[in-house]
Amino acid sequence: MINLDSVHDQNSKRFISHVIRTCIKNKIKFITIPDAGEIVLGGFNDFDRTLEITESSSENVLGILVHEYCHMLQYVQKSPIYFSTYRGLDPTTVVTNWLNGIDYSEKTLDACFLLCKKLEFDCDIRAVEQIKKWNLPIDINHYIKCAIGYSYYYDHLRYTRRQGKNVAYEKKCVLKCIKPDFGTRNLEVRNVKIESLIDKHTK
Repeated sequence: MINLDSVHDQNSKRFISHVIRTCIKNKIKFITIPDAGEIVLGGFNDFDRTLEITESSSENVLGILVHEYCHMLQYVQKSPIYFSTYRGLDPTTVVTNWLNGIDYSEKTLDACFLLCKKLEFDCDIRAVEQIKKWNLPIDINHYIKCAIGYSYYYDHLRYTRRQGKNVAYEKKCVLKCIKPDFGTRNLEVRNVKIESLIDKHTK
């Protein structure tokens, strides 16, 4: 659980303290929320200036905190990819709207999906740096594979417009097809085999 009193690993405890201090320094609220059994265990919202994390016993929650903290770093450090738009449109908003039934041109969708993948890739590269820096108890190779799998999930969404309630891109059969090396992934190139595996296990 993301609660200093319940975290026993000292490196994790120091990292969480650092995250909270960084939030305070940048006038961002660090909020813990009750575990409601949802897949999403955290998020960073620059509009509300909040970094939220679920009080969950899931082994994934620390990795999610690192990821969302790195989105916050993209924001406070004014990373160009974080503020990238396509013809004045916010890529994440376009993708979300489209998945909820609002239509856009194919060109707009292609551009916005690519920008979303670049945003997440940059975030996860930063996350791996943080994991190493703080010596966190997170399997780095597994984390990288899941991060790359997530980028293929975006491709799956782009061509199926079908979201799932599970995390299909982290299935073992998917991760077996991925090397734990960010350099092996060209974000502009699809992998139909991986997409089909994600689609098969999406529920």
